[in-house]
Amino acid sequence: MQKKSLIYLDYQSTTPCDPRVVEIMMPYFYQVYGNPSSGYHLLGRDAQKAVNQAREQVASLIGARSD
Repeated sequence: MQKKSLIYLDYQSTTPCDPRVVEIMMPYFYQVYGNPSSGYHLLGRDAQKAVNQAREQVASLIGARSD
């Protein structure tokens, strides 16, 4: 079966990732990989800052509060 004709129905467990998302996320896989829930170290604080920024961006797009 060729990949183009494949129908994948298990999106609950995983989904393909848009290449634009992968490109934007690369720094967070290799440089800012800290636990955003652990603000006791620099990597955690940097990750939390990125999560907060993403929340604000999404909230702005859908007209919601970021919290």
